[in-house]
Amino acid sequence: MSLDLTGASPYVEDKNKTYIKALIGGASTINRLITAGNVQTGVKTKAPVLVFKRNVIIQTGGACGRNPMGSTKLSDSELKVFKMKINEDYCFEELENMYFTHILLKDGADPENNVNDSFVNDLIEETIKSTNANDEITFWIGDSTSTTLPVNQRKFDGVLKQLAAPTAMSGADLVEKLQKVAMDADVNIRNQEDFYIYVGQNVADAYKLALANKNIYQPTEDLKVFGTSIKLMPTPGLNGTDIVVAGRDSNFQVGTDLRSDKENVKWKYSMETEKYYLDAYWSLGVAIVFPDETKAYNVA
Repeated sequence: MSLDLTGASPYVEDKNKTYIKALIGGASTINRLITAGNVQTGVKTKAPVLVFKRNVIIQTGGACGRNPMGSTKLSDSELKVFKMKINEDYCFEELENMYFTHILLKDGADPENNVNDSFVNDLIEETIKSTNANDEITFWIGDSTSTTLPVNQRKFDGVLKQLAAPTAMSGADLVEKLQKVAMDADVNIRNQEDFYIYVGQNVADAYKLALANKNIYQPTEDLKVFGTSIKLMPTPGLNGTDIVVAGRDSNFQVGTDLRSDKENVKWKYSMETEKYYLDAYWSLGVAIVFPDETKAYNVA
């Protein structure tokens, strides 16, 4: 006998687009990149990164003839997206026996339509928040071939997986090490508005403490490398590591499908199993556009 899964929540269906966009783009770094337009949709499995940059040569005029000069550099990186899902079951009998039934369930005996929309919305939103927190970590340290990372960080390949091994940075203290990281970047790259040194929150706190202990008699900014205009960008994705990454936001490209009906969030009731099903399906990936313009460092 096949399962009867016709009891899909119309409330969830109405908000499906909102849910799926939040699921894909809610992580802090990913959200910032999507807002800036650094995203490719319609990627099913993999696709070339559709980014290029120009080197325009301005020539002296006033004479006949033409002399072609200038160049266009195309990214040769490949953007891979990985399919992901969440499947959870909720037993109606167990829900009915919970102490806050009056909040959870509507009046009436029909289990198919008996769960309050507000509960379903809260459940899905908390699921999205938890997923976003995981995706922020995976964006930076994810490795789809790892056997040692937590299972949630093996769903797509993050930034560190795609970069060369971190360069060990020496210095008297963390302030000096981050100053050397800042100065190691090409001046034409590090002076762009979207250039950052991405650090774990633990490194950001350690930097602020090291700066405070120096008793510097001039104004300082906690999230700028002292003596430079280079900004620090703390991310929980690098927490617990001494790895920092120097590069531009625009050198990261997020990939997803977002055009397929298979990417969705659903809440359904099964008459046969007497269970509610919470299902979510989406895809996500990241690529480094020009790998030679982003670099990782170890500042331990």
